[in-house]
Amino acid sequence: KKAKVSEVSNALGAAMSAAQQYHSETASWPTGTFTQSASGGFYDVCRNTFGVELPTTYVGAGYYDADTTGGTPNQLRLKAQFTGGQKTIGSGVDGTTLWLTSGMDGGMRSWVGGTLPTKYAPK
Repeated sequence: KKAKVSEVSNALGAAMSAAQQYHSETASWPTGTFTQSASGGFYDVCRNTFGVELPTTYVGAGYYDADTTGGTPNQLRLKAQFTGGQKTIGSGVDGTTLWLTSGMDGGMRSWVGGTLPTKYAPK
């Protein structure tokens, strides 16, 4: 199960790098970044603007999301909910969420929050 979760966590890491680079260059987030939708939302922003393909094996396209933490526009939080993918992972993972949070202005990242059990979460 942890290997399957790592497919998603690696993709979130790549999306975070691309998002932080975009924000660093433009001082803004692209339209749709904070929309949770299979079409026109964060999934499409990653693919069409950042050049990062988020996998839909275990997470449906509409179950990737982003927000700014604590209302701070320079601190991004990405979420994947293990729902709606082409396959399931199994009990203990299906339906849970994984969050990747950046520090201020792209600082240190952390895998905190979410409902994914610790034994499956990235470190």
